[in-house]
Amino acid sequence: MVEPSDVDGLRVTRRGADGAPDGRSRNNMVDKALPKVHSPTRHLAHLAHCDCACALEPSYATVPALSGPWTADTRAVSVDLKQEWRAYFNPRGPVGVAVLNRAAQHLLSAFEPSIVPDDLALRLPEIPAPAVHQVVSDLAAIGLIQPLQGRAPAPPPPTALSAWLHVTEACNLACPYCYVQKSPRAMSLDVAQQAARRLVETAQRYGYQKLRLKYAGGEPTLHFGLVQAVHAYARSLAQQAEIELEEVVLTNGAGVPDEILDAIAVAGINLMVSLDGGPAAHDRLRARCGGDGTFGAVVSTIDRALARGLLPDVSITLTSLNLDGVGGAARVALERNLPFNLNFYRECAPAGRPGRREAETLAPPSGRLVPAILDIFDLIAQFPAYSQP
Repeated sequence: MVEPSDVDGLRVTRRGADGAPDGRSRNNMVDKALPKVHSPTRHLAHLAHCDCACALEPSYATVPALSGPWTADTRAVSVDLKQEWRAYFNPRGPVGVAVLNRAAQHLLSAFEPSIVPDDLALRLPEIPAPAVHQVVSDLAAIGLIQPLQGRAPAPPPPTALSAWLHVTEACNLACPYCYVQKSPRAMSLDVAQQAARRLVETAQRYGYQKLRLKYAGGEPTLHFGLVQAVHAYARSLAQQAEIELEEVVLTNGAGVPDEILDAIAVAGINLMVSLDGGPAAHDRLRARCGGDGTFGAVVSTIDRALARGLLPDVSITLTSLNLDGVGGAARVALERNLPFNLNFYRECAPAGRPGRREAETLAPPSGRLVPAILDIFDLIAQFPAYSQP
């Protein structure tokens, strides 16, 4: 049984080998008898809505019959966590970080140097055979073990083609971590339509079932007429090509007018809103060009979007300037049962651009970053009714 949980904005699936759903609290996640693997969900629908630039979404490998000897993939790295858990990451694997409890770690160690999976249950009589088989299948699907001979299982090809449309460089905020140099420049309708046409043609040519368009900037709501025009044009082309169209506006949420929210809701476009903490923490990072804070305006945009039937995703960026209050943004999402994701600051802006801060100033040290994320996990545990995948 798979229970979806949004423990870190990366949409983690908690896989209980006994088929029972895990609790959300870190205090009751350890089951010493049964091996358990926690890993990203097979399809992260929120990637269609988020502000990441990922080309692919995590997708489990298709596992053939587990015959013959299998071995642990030596490229995987791991680190100890609390309460008998250990995190594993294979940079060549099909998904991101996976977390194993002690029993699952013991099971994984049996693949060093190699073992036939069917023999493993015989060596571990204290663990029910179905639980062993399920976890072995999971380890193969997430790329922590591979066949000793032949090729490792590969994930299925992606079904969606994703593209950003950078509609404008204009913005009404002065975020210190922004990599865009503000200017009045905006994408022309001709360029936008050419891009949409080529994307639909590419999706059709290579067999994609879905086209995802992310309208970004700058602040795309400042050039919303273009967004509307591209939406209508792309929708017509996608319908003719029998390709599903999925769109999202990535906004800072600082005072989006009601008429724009109305248009987004009517058009069936998704909404991603940036919120970087409680009032003080958010306003340190996301102030207007004149210095005024925007927390209240962003929360108002979220609530007005909800009133129109939209389900905005909340995008939270972690930097050294907001770790002390980043839980405030997660709480806004949790109280409204909204999906959210955590983004880690990375230096992109070249020297000399307005608003740039030194990397060592904004990049949070791991000694502060990890406790902040664990605090968010504990906060999630306080909302047992939270149901976002």
